[in-house]
Amino acid sequence: MSIWEFYITGGKDTFRDNFFIQRRSKMKIIDEKGRLFGRINIFDFLVILFLFCFIPLFYFGYDIYYRKTNEINSQLKGKWVEIKLKISGIIPEETKVLQEGDVEKNSAGKIIAKLKKIISDKPSELLTLALKEERLIPVAHPFLNDVVVLLDLFCTNDNSVLYLNQAPIKIGNQFTFSTNLYNITGTIIGINSK
Repeated sequence: MSIWEFYITGGKDTFRDNFFIQRRSKMKIIDEKGRLFGRINIFDFLVILFLFCFIPLFYFGYDIYYRKTNEINSQLKGKWVEIKLKISGIIPEETKVLQEGDVEKNSAGKIIAKLKKIISDKPSELLTLALKEERLIPVAHPFLNDVVVLLDLFCTNDNSVLYLNQAPIKIGNQFTFSTNLYNITGTIIGINSK
């Protein structure tokens, strides 16, 4: 009791003081029955605390995970397109690595390009000057090959322009086919929409 309450009440304990002094002396944090503050069982309290903490964590984790996969799937809405690709001036060792069925995958592991067929594999041509005839004649290059392949691409369509990995697929554009084993770059010489 403070000095001011002593003077106001005339030095007598009030009912309010006696009530709170008794409550404080009897109340424990965990009583003999295992209840918290005499009201709720400690085990029940821990279960409720667990639910309050981890349900939002699971909800937002689930939301973030599936939002990410849905964004990837929404980017993958498109159609398969067949292109003819001319790869000029590659060494014969690279042409031996090319095999029908080779695939390119995106970061999510989905196949976005597939080597369908090797149409031709012949030596590159050089133009040499024939001095007697005074004209240029084609001669096979001794070390480099020209290869023409058919590729199936999973392209997105935006305003009638086909895209693969944000690069437009058009005749005359350069295209790089990238697998786990090799990268080849060539010029698109034909497009056939399926």
